[in-house]
Amino acid sequence: MKNRILIPILITGLLAVFFSFKYTGTENQSSEERKALVVTSLMRAIDHVHFAARELNDSFSDRVYHKVLDEMDYEKKFFTQGDINQLKKYEFKIDDEIKNGRVDFYLTLAEIFSKRLNDADSIYKEILSKPFTFTAKETLQTNGDKLNWVSDEKGLKERWRAYLKYRVLDKYSQLKDDQKKRKEEADTAKVKPEKPEPYKSDAELEAEARESVRKNQQNYFKRLHKWKDEDKFALFVNAISTTEDPHTDYLPPKEKQRFDESMSGTFYGIGAQLKDDNGKIKIVSIVTGSPCWKQGDLKAGDEVTKVAQGDKEPVDVQGYEIEDVVSLIRGPKSTEVRLTVKRVDGTIKIISIQRGEVLMEEKFAKSAIIKSNEGNVGYIYLPEFYADFQ
Repeated sequence: MKNRILIPILITGLLAVFFSFKYTGTENQSSEERKALVVTSLMRAIDHVHFAARELNDSFSDRVYHKVLDEMDYEKKFFTQGDINQLKKYEFKIDDEIKNGRVDFYLTLAEIFSKRLNDADSIYKEILSKPFTFTAKETLQTNGDKLNWVSDEKGLKERWRAYLKYRVLDKYSQLKDDQKKRKEEADTAKVKPEKPEPYKSDAELEAEARESVRKNQQNYFKRLHKWKDEDKFALFVNAISTTEDPHTDYLPPKEKQRFDESMSGTFYGIGAQLKDDNGKIKIVSIVTGSPCWKQGDLKAGDEVTKVAQGDKEPVDVQGYEIEDVVSLIRGPKSTEVRLTVKRVDGTIKIISIQRGEVLMEEKFAKSAIIKSNEGNVGYIYLPEFYADFQ
């Protein structure tokens, strides 16, 4: 974890700004205005508390510009040269935008990326729908620093084709080696199985490799499509903050909450640890002393199928990402959450739990005095550093 020297000060200041929106009647500000205010507030905080703040100039702008592009498309598989030409006019103007309370570069970048993400989603599906042949002599450059932006959409398809073919070839090679090894072991085995495992043809292995890569890409694009505007904006703001100082990070509200929970070792929820079991959200364990431990009905192995806030309509969470289910289950202290769970024996049960404080005691320091003939020895166990910034 990086040293986050200015996080408490920066986040406190930014939250104060957000709260002022809510309680001074300016909640109707546009999304663009709020983003600009975040950036200007961040830079104002750095300027006031940093011992050696960098000057906002063209050099600063240039570093931010290239850092954002590297973060969003290091392998140059999304943007075309035409897109870069459209963004190039902002290369030395980001410092001016910060000073003038504008975020035109970010808005243009986000709009282009959203379109290119949809394009790439279609491209990979089309390419992986057809078999590859591995007879041609081809090369692939994987170092983004040595790649140029492709000229147009045709170039994007070719770059994706080469990348996906490489991924399929790598998997195909692994499958071939594994099958060869199994065959050699079977040939040298003293006891032959009655029904030996059938061996796959090269075409079948290629199809299996292609399907494996398709599933991997499907999950990859699923994560990208869940990348919300606030996540992309946080990337942009962090490019600014880390250019100013490599140890200064901006955390959007949800990330800030997770950071506080991690650092303090406490959060408000029910105290059940979850896991994704092939698309099913299951209870792994119950935190001792937590609200669901005291309630007593929730058990390890239960599958969570629905989550409801109090008496509201439950949300079917089957197929949800585990982070989204956690967000639904956690909430303010003393509020009710109702879980519909499927037991190991197949029975269905609705469990009502009052949220409360959950202590992650495994994060806390522990100590002991070890007595011996040679004298007492102090033992301190510190799993990680923690602090409650509140």
